[in-house]
Formats: sequence, C-alpha cells, structure tokens
Amino acid sequence: MSDCQPVVRPVILCGGSGSRLWPVSRFDRPKPFVPMHDGRCSFDLALDLARLPGMGKPIIITSAHTRHLVQDHLANAAVVAEVFLETTACNTAFAIAIAAEAAFRHDAKTLLLVLPADHWIEDLDGFERSLAQALCIANLGFLCVFGIVPDRPETQYGYIQRGEALGHGAARVACFAEKPDVAKAVDLVRDGWLWNAGNFIGQAQLFRQELQTHAPEVFKAAVAAFSGSETVATTGGAMHLLAAPNAVNPFEPLPFDVAVMERTTLAAVVILSSRWADCGTWEAVWAQSQTDEDAGLTVGPVQAHDTRASLLWSDGPQVVALGLTNMVVAATADGVLVAERNALSALKPVVEKQKTARVAGAHLSSFGGSRQLLHQSASAAVWLATICAHSSQQWAGDSDARHLLVLAGVLSVSKKQDTTHLQAGHSMDLAPGQPVNLRVDADHAATVLVVSFKRWPALA
Repeated sequence: MSDCQPVVRPVILCGGSGSRLWPVSRFDRPKPFVPMHDGRCSFDLALDLARLPGMGKPIIITSAHTRHLVQDHLANAAVVAEVFLETTACNTAFAIAIAAEAAFRHDAKTLLLVLPADHWIEDLDGFERSLAQALCIANLGFLCVFGIVPDRPETQYGYIQRGEALGHGAARVACFAEKPDVAKAVDLVRDGWLWNAGNFIGQAQLFRQELQTHAPEVFKAAVAAFSGSETVATTGGAMHLLAAPNAVNPFEPLPFDVAVMERTTLAAVVILSSRWADCGTWEAVWAQSQTDEDAGLTVGPVQAHDTRASLLWSDGPQVVALGLTNMVVAATADGVLVAERNALSALKPVVEKQKTARVAGAHLSSFGGSRQLLHQSASAAVWLATICAHSSQQWAGDSDARHLLVLAGVLSVSKKQDTTHLQAGHSMDLAPGQPVNLRVDADHAATVLVVSFKRWPALA
C-alpha cells in the first residue's frame, strides 16, 4: 500500500438498474451479480480490491432487494462488511454521503476508496501503485479520481482534462466533460483527455464537507436516512436498512461527479495503471473481452455460422445465428435482445419505458427479495414476490386493486392503526388508493402472490 496512510475503508457502490445490459441484468439479478469474468461477477472483483493489504472494513451501499445476493457473496468471500440498504435508489451522491457519514462517526480522517461494483480492473499490482499515489494526494486535502487513458472514442463515459501537476503522479482536474457525442469524443481523445473511472479517494470529513457545501439537500437527506436506519446483525456483518428519504424535504438524486466533483476546487486526478472496463453495457463487455473483431464473441449455448463482429450471449436457451454482422443477440429464459451494435445507446430508454409500463408490480421494487411476473394482461397482472426478513416498506395506494396471498412465511399488513399478520394460506384484499405498510419481522422471508386488477373482478 502506501507509506502516506495506514488504513483505507473501501466503499462499494452496488446500485443501478442495469438497463444497458438487459436482458441479462434484471431486477432479481442486477449487473454486479451477473457472472462474466471466468464465471465471476463484478461484485466479486470489487471484493478482491477491498481485500488488498491495508484495507479496512468495507462499506457497501446497495438496494434492499439485493441484500440476499450481497449476503451470499460476502459469505462466499469470507468478508465482513458494513452494509447499508436503500429502499429507494437515490444515485451516487446520496450513497457516498451515507458512507462518509458512517466512516466520519468512527474517525473523521478515515480515508475512503469508492469502488463502483460494476467495474473490472485487470492488474491489481498496477491498481495498488495508482492507489498509493491517490492516497498521498488525498492526505493533502484533495478528492482524487482515477482517470483512464482511452483506447477509443467512447460516448458512454465522462472525460477529465488534467491541469496543474501536484506531485505523486497527480494533477488538478482542469475540467470535466459529461458523456459526449461521437464527434466530441473523437476530439477529447485526440486532445489527451482521460476517461472518468468513477473511483473517488479522500478523507471522510472532506467528502462530508464538500457534499454539505455543494449538495446540501442531498447531504441533509442522507444524514436523516442514516440517523433513522434500522440495524440487523448478520454473519457477514451489520446491515442497516436506511430510512426512506423524507418527501417533505425533497432533493434531486445527483451523481457524485455532478453534485461535487464538477463544483469543488479540490478535485485531483491520477492515471490508473491497469486495463479497466465499465461492465454495465454490452459494448463494454465486448471491449473487455479483447475479442477479434471478425471472430466475434459467443457465451453460453450458442452456434454461429457465417457471422462476424457480433456478440452472442445465452444463459440457457439454445441460440443459432446465421449470417449476422455487427449484431448483439442476448437470450435469457424470459427475455431476448436483438440489436445492431451501433444502436445499443437506445437500449436503456427502451427498457426503462418497458419498466414504466409494468406499473402493476412497481410497488414491489424496493423490498428486500425478488419478484417474478407470472402473467400480465390489459386488466390484470400476477406477481410472485419474495420479501426478505426484517424488511419494511410503505406502499402508497394507486389506481389498482390488489389481492395478496401469502404462500410462505408471515407478512404484517398495516392499514392506518390496524395491523393484520398474514400466515401461509391467508389472504387480503386492498382497495384502490389504499396505502399500507408491509413488513416482515421474522428471520425468514415471506413469499407472496400479488394479483393486481385495473378494476375489481366481477363475482360469479
């Protein structure tokens, strides 16, 4: 590690919808948990970085519905971490504010290393060398970010321009540029700009200070969510269910780059001495694989004939491709993507629109656990939901009527002042517009069949 500091606490950000990696990345298994690298997922690779010499206890920020995945991977890696569970996705500025608050309350000068869980870093030795440089600069009172020397113009990444040299291989950040169009990306690469890797290094007190200065609403909401959190002890360390952000004090959920790094005068950059990839897009999967352009990339039960420059992926269904050029085909048990590679930038809005159309099950998205759509028609939808132990969520009423049937476990349903405990085999009807609180207090998950109706079904 570095002579400049003793211990660093890794902060693993494990959120995001993974829409750009659909259909492999889904609600039940978002992109950090999709096996890609010799059968390992990018969350496991982040844990590798968190176990480097000199690292302290990791802080993990994730969604409540992925808690069981995080718990399983921590157990498999024999890592004990402090985990914070979001009931609502609030972007990276909020997540980093939570981590900074947690570390600050132990030691204000704790150094934090922010690691997105969907990145891939090839050379751990090179990473350690770059980290040692960044930590020295962080100890001088800067917020440091890793920059990547581009090997191509890329429209899916932000860019950084280096300014005045600071020593230790670092420089001040002269300017940030958000995701550019193709022509602008070509110019930025030509002019020596770096990709923004989204890894941040700095003291906990400095993260708090700059968030409080440049994003006060986000900081205030994060401190309130942290202070109101509920703690559950697990074998992989403490899990804290964050209080839901207060609707009375709304804030804009901003990326940390936009909220702080583009506004602070204390931003510095160090070049990362390793091959790097953001694993959140199909193009990034292609680039990381170093696949020969003509040969293409195939994963899973795939047969390719007279096919070039194409990515073919299956995690179950047999895929046969004939005469394809410059295409992406990805197949799972319940979704298939067929797209030209140069059209992939449109994937995220299409998938987000699809999610919005399925409003009948949207109320389940913040629970710890998983869900599966079993049936959907113009008038009704049927969901199978697994709600994890010690989960609690306010369910605002909407225009749908609902019928809940508990298949396993115990589900507590609170309406105003009345609470009903539904055991396996018990059910309840919820009228349109009726807000409720759903809670699992036991150490075991509850499995619930949810039927949503656009109108009450007619009785025979």
